[in-house]
Amino acid sequence: MSRATPPLLACLGGVALALVACGGPPPAPAPAQTDEQRLQGRVRDNSLDPWPHYELARLYESQGQYGEAIREYGQCINLLPPRRHTRPVLDLGVLHQRLGNAAPARRCYREVLDTFPRDTRAFRQNQDYRVAARSLRLLVDEREQGELRARFLGELGGREPDWELPPPWLAPLDPPPKQREGAAPGAGVAPITS
Repeated sequence: MSRATPPLLACLGGVALALVACGGPPPAPAPAQTDEQRLQGRVRDNSLDPWPHYELARLYESQGQYGEAIREYGQCINLLPPRRHTRPVLDLGVLHQRLGNAAPARRCYREVLDTFPRDTRAFRQNQDYRVAARSLRLLVDEREQGELRARFLGELGGREPDWELPPPWLAPLDPPPKQREGAAPGAGVAPITS
């Protein structure tokens, strides 16, 4: 007496045959993207959007890839309308100062301080102006320090005790591997134009 094949087994056998005929099991899912890959994809997908460059710069900075961070900050700044946003320029200035690149840091801080908001109340509300003034204070002569102090206490809405404090990021960074081998800080990194 012959036994009939149960319908479920027949169905599974058909699926197995279909898999063999198609070349095997379906492909494994793609590995998850890293933050860097995701941001690089966003940069490629919309090359005129400055903010993926900014996020990528922050990621590179956190990883100690300072040359790449400087390049991405520069890309972000170059895509922004001139003198409209303070944070990317301030972050680039801080990174330059921490790396010992005084001239580019001064340029960045001055650019932040030369950014005029539509509503002048932003001078007091946006702390980037006060941080830029306190940071620039460390890089200029006494005459300019006096001018910065007057602006800090006046239109920027700072307080005297805050003016005397060093910026919180003042601790120097560990140099990236290339710099440990004797290269000058920021070597091989083109300055930004904005």
